[in-house]
Amino acid sequence: MNDIYFLCDYQSRFSSKYNSGIYRAGMDRSILEARLKEYDCNAVVLKVSDNKIQEIDWKDKIVAYSSIEDNDLYYKSFFEDIILFLKINQAFLLPKYEFLKANNDKIFMTLYLENISEDVFNKLKSNVFGCFEDLYYQIDKISFPCVIKRTDSAMSKGVFLAENKKQLLKYSKKVSKINDPSYEIIDFLRKYKHKEYQPESRYRKKFLVQKFIPNLINDWKILIYDDVYFVLKRFTRKNDFRASGSHKFLFTEEVPSQVLDFSKKIFEYFDTPFISLDIGFDGIESYLFEYQGVNFGTYTMENAPFYFMMKNLKWEYCKNNLILEEVYIDSIYKYLLRKNILKT
Repeated sequence: MNDIYFLCDYQSRFSSKYNSGIYRAGMDRSILEARLKEYDCNAVVLKVSDNKIQEIDWKDKIVAYSSIEDNDLYYKSFFEDIILFLKINQAFLLPKYEFLKANNDKIFMTLYLENISEDVFNKLKSNVFGCFEDLYYQIDKISFPCVIKRTDSAMSKGVFLAENKKQLLKYSKKVSKINDPSYEIIDFLRKYKHKEYQPESRYRKKFLVQKFIPNLINDWKILIYDDVYFVLKRFTRKNDFRASGSHKFLFTEEVPSQVLDFSKKIFEYFDTPFISLDIGFDGIESYLFEYQGVNFGTYTMENAPFYFMMKNLKWEYCKNNLILEEVYIDSIYKYLLRKNILKT
C-alpha cells in the first residue's frame, strides 16, 4: 500500500472547498481518505507545524499539501518554508513548490512563465517592479494602454488600467505604497544624522505591468483535474475591463474549442495533477492571464452543471455529478500513475 502524506494547516483544514458546510473548513478529509483506499493508498495526515516533519526521511515520499490565505499571508509564508524544506529533502510534492510560491505572488507567477517557450503559447508582455522608483526610471519602455496589478491581488482588487504615463504613475504609486508612518519619520531623520543618506522609498510593494488586451467582454475560468475540465464564463463589469470578482457569470456549453485546446496545452506543460486558469480569448488568440496550482477556489467545479472531456480528439460535455474530494484524489492517482511514482 502506498502512503500519501496530507499536510493541513494549524486548524487541521486541507485545501479549499466552496460548499464546505462550515465556512472555510476546507475539503472533507473522510471522503479524501475513503477514495484513497479505493486505490489501495493510505492517507497520513499531519499538521504542517508537526515536529515529526523534521524527523521523517522525506526522500521520494508523496506529499499533497494546500496553503492558506490568511490576512497578510503570515501563515502562508510558514507553509512556504515547510514545503521548501520538503523539496530540498527530495519529497515528491503535489503540486510542485513553484505553484505555492506563485500563489498570491504575481511577480513570481509572471517570471515562472518566462521559462515557457513561445511555441507553447503567446505570452502576455509583462514587466515586474520592486518599487515605484524601478518603474519611474524605466517608464519609457512601457506601451499603453497597460494593466497594473498588485502582486497579491484577488477578485480584481488592486488591478487598474492605465491609458498613459500619468495614469501609470498614479496607479503604480497606489499599489506600491507602504503605510508605516513611524518608520517614515525615523527614516526621514536619518538623512540629518548620516551625510548623503538616501531615505527608503515609501513605495516598495512589488507590482507588475501587463499588456492590455482590448475589447474583451468576458474571460474564462477553467478548473482542470487531470482530464476533467470545469468552465465558467465570466463577464466584465459595466464600463470596466475586469471580469474576476464581477459576479457576472454563467455556465455554458458553448465554450470555444480554442479555449479548451489552449487550456489543455498549458495544463500538460505545467505537469501537475490540477490547476486553475484565467484565460482571455479575442476570437483569434487565447491569452493566459493567471494560474493557480494550489488552494484555488472550487466554486466552478462544485456548481457547474456539466464538465468537458476530450474523447476521440473531440471535446464533449458530461453531466456533473462528481464530488470534489473524489475528483481531487482521482487526479492525483492518475498523475502518479503517469509519473510511475506508485509502488506496485
